[in-house]
Parts: sequence; structure tokens; C-alpha cells
Amino acid sequence: MAVVDVYPLTSMQEGMLVDTLNAPGSGVYCEQIAMTLCGPLDPVALRAAADALVARHAVLRTAFSWKRDTPLQAVREAARMPWQEVDWRGIDAAAAERDFRATDSVMGFELNRAPLIRVTLARLGTDRWRLLWTYHHIVLDGWSFGMLLAELADEYAGKRVEPDRRPFRDYVRWLRDRDADRLERHWKSVLDGYEPVSPDLPLSGERTSQEIVVETARLTDRLRARRITLGTAVQGAWALLMSRYTGRRDVAVWVASATRPTDAGAASMVGMFVETLPFRVDADPDKPAGEWLADVQRAAARDREYGGLPLRRVLDLGAPPLDAVLSVQNAGHDSSTWQSFADLGVETMDYALRTSFPLMINALPVDGLRLGAHSSTVDKQAAGLLLGHLKTLVTGLAEHPDRPLGELEMATEDERRSIELWNNTARTVSSEPVHRLIEDQDPDRLALIGDRTLTYGELDAESNRLAHWLLGQGVGRDDIVALRLDRSVELIIAILATGKAGAAFTVLDPTYPQARIDAIVADAKPKVVLTAETVAHGPTTRPDVTIAPDDLAYVVYTSGSTGNPKGVMIEHRALRNVIESHQRFWQLGPDDVVLQFCATPFDAAILEFFHPLAFGARLVVSRDLVPGPMLATTLRENGITALTCTPSALAALGDEDISGVRTLSMVGEKCPGWLVRKHARGRRFFNFYGPAEAAVTVTGRECFAHEDGDPDIGRPIANIRIHVLDADGHPVPVGVPGELHIAGVGLARGYLNQPALTEKSFMHFSGERVYRTGDVVRRTATGAFEFLGRADQQIKIRGYRVEPGEVETAMLADASIDQAVVIGYGEGDSRALAAYVVGRDVDVPTLRQTLTATLPPYLVPSSITVLPALPLNHNGKVDRAALPAPGTSGHTSVRPREATELAVARVFADTLGLDRVGATDNFFHIGGHSLLAIKVITRLGQHFGCDLDFRTLFEHPTVEALARFLRADPSARRESLITPLKAGEGAPLLLIHPAGGNVTAYQELVDRLPGPACGLEEFPDIPQDTTAADLADRYTKLLSDRDGPIRLGGWSFGGILAYEVAVRLAAAGHDVAPVLLFDAVLPLPAPDIPVPVLSARRFGRFAHYLEVTLGVPVGVDPDALAALSPADQLDHFVAACVAADIVTPTGTDVLRRIYASYQRSMAIADRAKPTRSEHPTVLFRAADRLPAGAVDPQYDHPDGDAGWGRICSALTTVTVPGDHLSMLAPPHVDILADTVLAHLARRACL
Repeated sequence: MAVVDVYPLTSMQEGMLVDTLNAPGSGVYCEQIAMTLCGPLDPVALRAAADALVARHAVLRTAFSWKRDTPLQAVREAARMPWQEVDWRGIDAAAAERDFRATDSVMGFELNRAPLIRVTLARLGTDRWRLLWTYHHIVLDGWSFGMLLAELADEYAGKRVEPDRRPFRDYVRWLRDRDADRLERHWKSVLDGYEPVSPDLPLSGERTSQEIVVETARLTDRLRARRITLGTAVQGAWALLMSRYTGRRDVAVWVASATRPTDAGAASMVGMFVETLPFRVDADPDKPAGEWLADVQRAAARDREYGGLPLRRVLDLGAPPLDAVLSVQNAGHDSSTWQSFADLGVETMDYALRTSFPLMINALPVDGLRLGAHSSTVDKQAAGLLLGHLKTLVTGLAEHPDRPLGELEMATEDERRSIELWNNTARTVSSEPVHRLIEDQDPDRLALIGDRTLTYGELDAESNRLAHWLLGQGVGRDDIVALRLDRSVELIIAILATGKAGAAFTVLDPTYPQARIDAIVADAKPKVVLTAETVAHGPTTRPDVTIAPDDLAYVVYTSGSTGNPKGVMIEHRALRNVIESHQRFWQLGPDDVVLQFCATPFDAAILEFFHPLAFGARLVVSRDLVPGPMLATTLRENGITALTCTPSALAALGDEDISGVRTLSMVGEKCPGWLVRKHARGRRFFNFYGPAEAAVTVTGRECFAHEDGDPDIGRPIANIRIHVLDADGHPVPVGVPGELHIAGVGLARGYLNQPALTEKSFMHFSGERVYRTGDVVRRTATGAFEFLGRADQQIKIRGYRVEPGEVETAMLADASIDQAVVIGYGEGDSRALAAYVVGRDVDVPTLRQTLTATLPPYLVPSSITVLPALPLNHNGKVDRAALPAPGTSGHTSVRPREATELAVARVFADTLGLDRVGATDNFFHIGGHSLLAIKVITRLGQHFGCDLDFRTLFEHPTVEALARFLRADPSARRESLITPLKAGEGAPLLLIHPAGGNVTAYQELVDRLPGPACGLEEFPDIPQDTTAADLADRYTKLLSDRDGPIRLGGWSFGGILAYEVAVRLAAAGHDVAPVLLFDAVLPLPAPDIPVPVLSARRFGRFAHYLEVTLGVPVGVDPDALAALSPADQLDHFVAACVAADIVTPTGTDVLRRIYASYQRSMAIADRAKPTRSEHPTVLFRAADRLPAGAVDPQYDHPDGDAGWGRICSALTTVTVPGDHLSMLAPPHVDILADTVLAHLARRACL
């Protein structure tokens, strides 16, 4: 079919092209529109009308080509509308349509074949029809489709149709003619100072679509009165929604908008005029909604005038990630526009679109305002909540123009009722202090096990004696007693005694630095400091002390932002409430044995001190508890049935047997899901959350082994209420991140001696006192909370705010990873993420590929370090300060190792404008993106003489992986053995491969020489009996059609071949320059040594070559290898290279193949018998001898001319620094290049 016009794509079309090619079978950008028609319809006439549309509009006859560097759209001379008719009478038409749409969408389109639109007409019944359109968004936008639909109706009815409209190519030309600098200045100004941020939404691997409808009659009237369009209200609501979801007042969102020119006739053009533009706005919470909407409308209109700048350039200017996009469809195909389609009634119209964006929100003004959410990543429930919030905001903006933005409600009415219900946690709690519960236990039952054992009666007696002594020291209500005691039975006695005396305790860990102990004592001003040397005398009867619920129970010291510890004061009512709440979870009884594991100054230890003893269990107190095998031994030896610890401490147990533990509770850190799945089976597993300022625990839940993902932190315990607020102190709805605020009886009295800090941290909300935690959470649809991280642990990377927890969660999804911690390191522009992981057989390159596939680039850590264990502090939490300095990215990026890798690396480098690219470099990590991927695929296809699928680069993004694919795919075989090493003018220097078959060894040299250079690689599948003369004959034939002068050279075995080819070409009459030999040594007679010894020497030589070229020691001992068979030597050598990160575990086939080629080449070289000649030859002889273990006795030539003097009568020998291998590597290669240049200049060979 003839092509009548060809022109470029718009940048938006280029993006759609890339996304479509990268996701075949996904239905991406396939739009489906269905309408029900009522009345007598003539299918033949309707099809003819559709054909007329195709004939009239070039965009419907347009196909796309991407086989060149610049993709093009080509208009075919003629085409017919693809058409099919189906009969759904007598069946479930709705089900039939669902099945049809699913199949039709996945079928997609072949973009190189026009038309990219098709029609299906379904008969539903007598005079009832369903007309279904499917088209690719790359050729049409919604407004254009609406015009086509109206035109189709006129054509079908025989009405006059508007004359030919202006072609789409005029719009493309208009975009190309725009002043790009002017556009860029505008967007640079708009985005100046913006800090990109993405909404934190729950993710899912399933594609979801859902829709809600907003009644608009009342809204549009109110908006119209203020001269505000419905589209503006939706765009404003979208920006406000993202502001609330990100917690940012300064927010930029993506909006898909039509950017038609204002020229005459432009409004009636048909094509794809949509651009995705950023829209930045200040969501000032104090500004009236109506004024703010007017600002939004003016700013949006202004921005649309500056459309046309390629999307990637806009992104480079600091726009937010393309995570969520709003598309406000114009009413071009609103069914109200056509009360009838020709003589037919229009009953319903449905619209569906799949895009490549993680989340796409469509606003379609059909039968009201239809808001649709289409996502490939966002959880269905979260997307549904988002739509509800958007609807509420659209309504609020329209109906309350005088209300400040910050006061506009976002939660739906159902959500508000649910939150109120979830916070109804009132429960009666005894006013008696907890130690009264302990006093009521069976006195003969064993209570404490440690350096000594005590029954409940003995514990009561000893604590009473100490309490009387404390009373005698003047201790009374709200006084503080400091307990400078190790983890011991005496510590428990002292804690109970302090309570019985009516005072509050604070624990001083004797192992703390003295300066910290002194700081706590100076702040707490304890009435008494108890130590191990304290001797107390007194009666064993219970003191008669009245204790009120609001009396102080204990003070726990936590780290302060100033560096000084701060004392949190907890009252008895809070302590009693949390102990009773935990009992409802744990259900402890006399048969339970609980380990006091948490560090004694840690607030979680409070639960261990009191909970087991309050309900008759035994408490084991052991002085030395180190996470890992020692802890496991303690658990087993003491028959522990219940344990509270941090997730890090549990993970440190590894695969130790803790089967006797029936109850596990996680505290202090976010609990990863893999720990639940590993340890929850066969026991009860709880996840608790709470700060010291709210008596240890405020939420909790039981976790189960069958659950996916990370566990949430549960719902509030008794008498605790949770409020999730934004930065302005307004409540956020379900599904939206916010800061967790706590209210209820668990709240601390405040910070000891710090009234200003107390006032700042304990505020008032909705008529009650709340504690502001600084923790970011999201309430789920079940009323539980997802812990997202600390607000103050956010890391800012190149302007993006990063939650480490998001990256850690993505890493923990890898089955090989048990623990992960992410931190920020570096400063300014060099600031980056560093990840530390613990696991089994962690493959860092594979992990990096997985992260790259699931996270935006700024969230992929620059450094991933594998550790045997994470360092823990004294509280059992990860000690981030003790993490080692960030390591490398997980593997050494090595130079290309053979010709295919070199060719791929060259294409990568040329496309990206880089000097060089390594074998393990990932195209998308070194500056590549989807549009440049088209160029790479095109150039590789031209170089290798094959047709590469676009997905190939995305599936094999590293040089080595893509090269491996090209070698394995028969359709991707190279047509030429000549690999470009350096571009330039004039005759290239042709360098023939050394032993091993590849030409990468020459790269450092040619980079330092002027002019072009090529490498001649080894023929594949060389027979075993091939000689050097045979190879020379084949290479001579390959080069015989080249015009002179022919410049040849070669290193090592390559020099022997270069000499032989030069002699043959010169004899055939070609103009051949002097041949350059780089330490090419002729073989001596075969030495009389065992084969394993000779093989080991050659492995040593090869290892030295890798060490010289890569700077990485291989760690191979030739003398040790000599004791192995050659096959075992190869396995040992490959393993050493993997250990040295020279190759990845999945890339060893490259190394084995190179060495097999090396052995084959050496066997040919061993038998080489060069031709005697007078051809001018220059030998650059290495001055140094190889290390002893790398010397090959057959090539340890005693003569300075390496044996060439008896072969070549026109030989010139030049000595250069370095040995046989290092002469081609820095720094020696610099002198070699200068020497070559100087010598050739004298010989006038350049």
C-alpha cells in the first residue's frame, strides 16, 4: 500500500510508541468506547460511513515506523475501517461484552499497520445495537473521537459533512516550529525550587479499574456563577488531593491536557493533541476555595500555552515522577451532544482506557461527572478510596467557595463514621496499681528465675522489706528512685518495692557511659539511688501506702534531639491499662515462662517487668543475652514460652530451634512480613506499636503465617484513640499518610523538667490532649494502621523525599533477603541511598535489577552491601551509626571481554554520549531511557544484521546480558567479524585478535592513537586442526576487497596472524603499510613438561592479564593448580573470578567461552610457522618479564627480537615499558602509544 506522507511524531506519541512496544499484549493505550443505539439500523450503510471516515482523515490511515533513529508516522494512500458484526441476542450480552472487551484490549494493534482503529457492531435485540470502538490513543484523543463520531452520524444520515479538515501534520509542524528555549524557560520558571514527591499509595500487582459518578447539575451551576469550569474544579481537586496525600502544600501534579494551536481551523483538526503537563500550585490552607480555584484556572490556561516541550526535558527540569496522572476529557463525546445518532437514540456510552502510568484518573463529563481510576500498581481498595476523596473535594470546592482550603473535608461520610467507631475503645480498668495484681498471686508458685529463684511469696516479702526501707529514707509520692542495677532478680525486687513505697522508678544501666548516667541522675534528682551494694532492712509486711491512678509509676529516659536524654513520666493508670490490654492479647497463665529480654532502660522492658508477674507466670532474668545462638540456648534451657523482642533480634536467631516459644511479640521496629511467615506457624505472633510517651503500647494485632506483605500495627488498645493528622493539624481520611497522634489514658504526664518540650509534643486536638509521635502511618479500610516510617527519617535525594521503609520493603520482597536497612549518605548532589542486607546467597546484580523494575530510579540504592548480620544497639534495634561505610554497587563494572560485548558497549556509549561503558553496566542506570532505547535497538539491529524486538533491551539491559542474548539467538548473528573500536577519518588501523578471539585488549591503545581503528575478531567454530596459515588465508580473503593503504597490527598471537595476512595481501598487490607487532613472540620447541603444569602456567598468565586490565587480583596460585586436572583447573579459575567480582555468577559462560577460545588459539600458535618475507615489520617488545607463575615456557624467548629476526629481513625492534600483558594497560600504554606515533611519523605511515 503506497505511502503518501511521512512526518515525525510528537513527543507524546513517541512516549506512547515506546510504552506500547515495551508491553505487547497489555492493551496499553487501547481506548474502548461503547454506545447503545436504539432504532432501525442499516449495518451496511454504517460500515460505508465508517469507510468514508478513514478515506477522509489521514490519521486513520497512519501507521508508525521505528526502524531508524527517529521514529516516523506514515500515511497510507488508502485503507478500510476494520469491521466485524456479532450477534448477542439470546445470551447474556453484558457478559459477552466483558469477554469481548478483555480479548479486544489485549489484542491491541500492530503499530506499523494502519488503521489503528476498529469497529464492532453487536446486535442485542430488535432495533437494539451495541457499537464498540477500539482505537490506539497514539492517533486520536477524546475530543477528536467525538468529532469523528458526530461526522459518522452525519455521513450515515446522508447529511453534508464538513470539508476536509486541516491535517494532523500541521500540528506536528507547529510543535516543531515552537521556540523550544522559550518553552523551556517557562517550565524552568514554573518548576524552580520544586522538590519532587510521589504519593505513597498501597501497591498491588493487579491491574484495576473502577468508577464513581458525581452528580453535576448543582455543582456546575455554582461553578458557572463564579466563571469556573467543571474541568478546573476537577484539576484543582486533583492538586489538593495530591497535596493531602503527600503532606505538601507546594505540590505539582500531572494533567493530560489538549494543546491545540489557536490558528484558524485548528479546533477542528483530528488527531492526538494531548500532552501530559505538570501543574504546580500552592495549596494554601488559609485561602478561600473560590479564590484558589480562580488562580488554578488562570495558571492552567497559561501553562497550556506552553505545550510542546518534550516530556523528558520537562522531567529533567524537576517535574514530579510520572506516578499519577489526571486526564480531564472534554465533552466531545458526551451523549447529551447527540440525543440521537442520525435517526437512532443513544442510550448509554461507556469509556475505558489502559495507560502505562501506574495510576490514571479519568474525569469524563458523560451523564454527570464520571471519575475513573485505572492502575497497574495501586491497590484496588486504595484506588477506590482515592476516587471517593476526589469526589468529596470536587464537591467541596464547588459548594463552599468561601471556606479555607484547609477546612475542606476529604473523607467520605462513611469513612468519618468508621473512624469514630474505631476510636470507640472505652473499657473499664481497675484503679489499683499493677503491683497489687502481683501481690494476689499464689505465694507458693515460682515467680522469678535468675541468679537465684523466688516464689511469689518470697518476692512479696523481699519487695516489702525494701519498700519499708525506702519509706524510711523519706521516699514518698511522685519521688523518683534510681535503680543502678544489672538485669537481675534484685532489679525486679527494687521495681516492685519502689511502687509499694508510692514512688516512681527509673532504671540506670550500669553499662552505660558514666557521663550518661550522670546526666540522667542530674535531671531526675532521685530521692535514692539503689545499687547492688544497698543493704535494706525492714519488715516483710505490705506497706500501707495509698496510690492514686494519676500518681507517677516510672520514668523512662529516651534519646533527645539535643543529644541529652529526656525523661518520660508515666502514671499508674497508664501502666495498669497497658498491662491489662496485653493480657487480652497474650492470655498468660501459671504455665507460661517469660524471658526478660529487652534492655532494662528500654520502655518495652516495662511490660516484661510487670505483665508475667501480674498473671502468675514465671519470669526468667538472665544477665547475658546476646541476639543469636546465645539467646536461642537461653530460650531452650529455660523452657521459655513467651518472648518480646525487636524484629532485628528475632531475625538474628536465624534457623535456631525456638519451637518451645508459644508466643512471640514484636516491638520497637517495623516488622517485616518474612519474619511472620517464618515464625507465626504453630504459635501466636503479635505485632505491637507504641512510643515511650504513651506507656509502651497503643496498637497491636495478631499476625498469621498465611498473610502476604508486611503486617500492619493493628488497631488501638483499650482506652486509646488514634488520630492521623496532616501537617496543618487536620485529620486525613482512610488510605492517606499522616502523622500519628495518640489520645487516651496511656499518655505520659510529660517530659521531666522540660515544660517547653512537653507543650510542643503534647498538644490538643478535637478537645482532648494528644501526643504527636512523629511517626507516619496510613489507616487501612479495616481500621488498622500501616507504619510507614519516621517523618524525621526521610532522606532527600536529588530533591526527592525518600522514605527508607519503602525501599526496604521492596528489597524484602526478594526471597533471598532476610533483613534490609536503607540510609542516606554523602552531601549535596552526591547524596545517595545506601542499602545493607542480610540474607542467603544474595545476588546483588539480580537484586538491583528487581529494584529497578519495581522502584523509580531515585529509590534504587547506589550502594548495596551484604552483611552477615546487622549491628544492633543495646535496645536490640538496628544501630545505623555502626553500619560500615557504603560498599560498591555490588559488583565491579568490568571492561567488555569479547567482541559482542564490545560492540554492544560501543552502541551504548555512542547513543548516550559516554566515553566508555562496562560489561556489567545497565543501559538505564547510565543515562538511558525509553526513547533512546529505540536508537539502541535500531543500531544494534543494523550492526548485527538482525531484527531485534524492542523488549530485548528491557529484558537484557546490561552489556553482558544483551551480548549473551545476541550470541544465543541464531537470528542475531553478526554478518561481519570487524568490530569498530574507534571512529575517525581515513584508513582504519586493523588489529587482529590475540589468543582468546576478542579484540577488547586493544581499546586502551586505540583510544590514545589518532584516526579510526577496527578489531578483527576470531571466526566462530574453528575446526580443531586449523593452522595459523589457515586463519591467515581466511582473514586475507575477508580483507581483499579493501582499498589501500591497509594498516595491520596485532598483539601476541594476533601479531603472528597480522604478519601472515600482511605478507599475503602485499603479495596479492595490495598497498599494505608496515605491520605492527605488539610483543608477538614466535613459539619455541614444545617443552617437556606435564600437561597439567603447562595448563596451570597458562591459567596463571590469563589471571595476570585480568589483574592488569581490570585491576582486580584473581587469587589463583599456578603451583596449586598444577596438582589438578585441566578441567578442574578451569572450574577453580572460574570460581576465583566470581569471588573477585570479575564475572557475575550468571555470566561465567562468557569466561569459559573466552578461555576455550584462548586454549584453541594457543594450540594454533604453538604450531605456527610464519612465512619468510621482506615486508616492513615493527616489533614493539615488552621490556619486563612476566611474573614467574605466568611465564609460558614455550614463549619465554631468549632473543630480543622474539624469534622474528630469522623470519623477517625488514624488522625494526623497539623496546617499550611493561611486560607482555601490562604494556597495553595504563600507565605503560601511554608510552606505547607515544612510541607508536613517533615511529610511524618517522616512517610516514600516518
